[in-house]
Amino acid sequence: MIATGLTKHIYVFGTAGEGYAVTDAQFEEIAVAFWRAAQEFAITPMLGVILLSLPTIVGRIARSRAVGFREFQLSLPSWGALNDTELDVFFAETCGRFPDCRFHHYNLLRTKRLLTSTEYRRLAASHPNFIAVKCSTDDPAILDDLLTLSPRLRFYFTEFGYVIARRKTRDIGLLISLASSNYTRAAEFVRGDDGARDQAVTELRAMGAVLGEVAKGAFTSTALTTRCSTG
Repeated sequence: MIATGLTKHIYVFGTAGEGYAVTDAQFEEIAVAFWRAAQEFAITPMLGVILLSLPTIVGRIARSRAVGFREFQLSLPSWGALNDTELDVFFAETCGRFPDCRFHHYNLLRTKRLLTSTEYRRLAASHPNFIAVKCSTDDPAILDDLLTLSPRLRFYFTEFGYVIARRKTRDIGLLISLASSNYTRAAEFVRGDDGARDQAVTELRAMGAVLGEVAKGAFTSTALTTRCSTG
């Protein structure tokens, strides 16, 4: 449904839990299956690479490149916040090592360091194949800062940031999150007007709040059941 009705650009191994949790063998098995499906449905496939070890990240990119992949999504190693020198080394060993590949950076607080336009400006100048940033912020000040680098870097924002940034430029992409519950309306979210997006965001916030309460209730119920069953 995604490939036929919404977008031809799809990635796996994101930050929803699966990206960092798989073994090398699982990573390669799934990557190969994904590559084959990508060829069948004529999509542009991208792999996320989320690990603490830079050499393992480089190894996964190299093996996936041999399969045929040329697009990768990177997240910074998250054991500790990288300093500026470590940040430059990380991008040199990924973007710099594979100049025929294209790289997206997922800018999220789980990595303990959020990058700003200052770092991105330096990194984009050093690595022409660093092409895009994905970010889940809806802070207007952060959005304004990042968009000073558009269109050199393509930015993808989740729904709440997208609706704000879209008022300033059309040269951004939607990093679909809650809107994946209805792909038809997700497409309308991108193609529609500001008023329609505002209404959709209001509905998505309400849905997110309900899902959060349901999940909290399920967790509490599970905890009580476990406690009773263990005496």
